[in-house]
Amino acid sequence: GSLVVNYPFDDDEQGIAIYSKSPDDAVFQKLALAYSKENAKMYQGSPCKDMYPTEYFPHGITNGAQWYNVPG
Repeated sequence: GSLVVNYPFDDDEQGIAIYSKSPDDAVFQKLALAYSKENAKMYQGSPCKDMYPTEYFPHGITNGAQWYNVPG
């Protein structure tokens, strides 16, 4: 699977894969980045070549809904 820090939100109003900013978005980004920096492989954002060869996560972080939408 993918080695990435996923931060809120995981859902958006349209129910599609689009950035969904939480009220504390900047805080969540900083926390995600701090965690990712402690794992060199994660921080590189490289894809899982066997399963998702085109997937790339800058600095090893992503907004959940932008990656894939999880209603609820």
